Amino acid sequence: IHASGTIQSGSSITIDGTNDKITASSGTLDFDNENVKTSGVIESTTGGFKFPDGSTQTSAATADGHSLDAADGSPTDAVYVDNDGDVGIGTTSPSKKLHVNVGSSDFTVARFTGTKANTAGIEIENNTGISKIWALCSHSNTIPVGIFAIREGSSTGTERLTIKPGGNVGIGVWDPSNILTIQQSSSTDPVADAWTTYSSRRWKTNIKPIDNALDKVQRLQGVYYDWKADGKHDIGLIAEEVGEVIPEVVAYEENGVDAQSVDYARLVAVLIEGMKEQQEQINELKNEIKLLKKESAK
Repeated sequence: IHASGTIQSGSSITIDGTNDKITASSGTLDFDNENVKTSGVIESTTGGFKFPDGSTQTSAATADGHSLDAADGSPTDAVYVDNDGDVGIGTTSPSKKLHVNVGSSDFTVARFTGTKANTAGIEIENNTGISKIWALCSHSNTIPVGIFAIREGSSTGTERLTIKPGGNVGIGVWDPSNILTIQQSSSTDPVADAWTTYSSRRWKTNIKPIDNALDKVQRLQGVYYDWKADGKHDIGLIAEEVGEVIPEVVAYEENGVDAQSVDYARLVAVLIEGMKEQQEQINELKNEIKLLKKESAK
């Protein structure tokens, strides 16, 4: 159908053929409130398609790709898909499968919301059998609310970094029990650079000297041992035994019964007081020896 004016039809217009088409070289095809149906392709080579409500406007197909414009024309290319299948949002030259470019006045690049229970916020997986590479989770049946985790390594995944809702951070462990828990291939190999422990009087109350420190030290038993996990030979204390003498330096499982670890750094306070008590005994013995020497010299 070719016309330089207006074609009106009170009913439908049907085109049935192999290469037949309706062409509007510089005009407009207006179907008012009716629908356009086709079993082929609707193509616009230099113009575009605009929906009646102005909500979305699709620009012309070109050799470079296809774009989806905003209704008001700004930005001119809201969503762009090139011939390689790369998608650009806010850019017409996506460099990855999904390339998002925001303006200088925008603060949020992406926002994910949902109301369905037992779903993770974001999960990125490798399709070669390795489970979650990393996940930012809101809630699930097995993951507490607000978990951020990085996992890798096997079909079930190995934890690399976890931040729990309460703020506890775990490196190499899924369920950190302290503000920072670092664990390598086993609990025998934690690594740290340096630590500073808060100890000012400003943050303490009910301060009392450690008594009977020497007796406590004498009740501790240093031992050699091998770790079950990797057979590594080591030296130290047994947490259960230390807990019977100085429970303040022992960390326990949530049940409050099973000992987990010993804070060796805090044992220094006991050792200092024990050394002072021992020195007092030494000084007393020195004085007694002096007196004995004087008596024997008479």
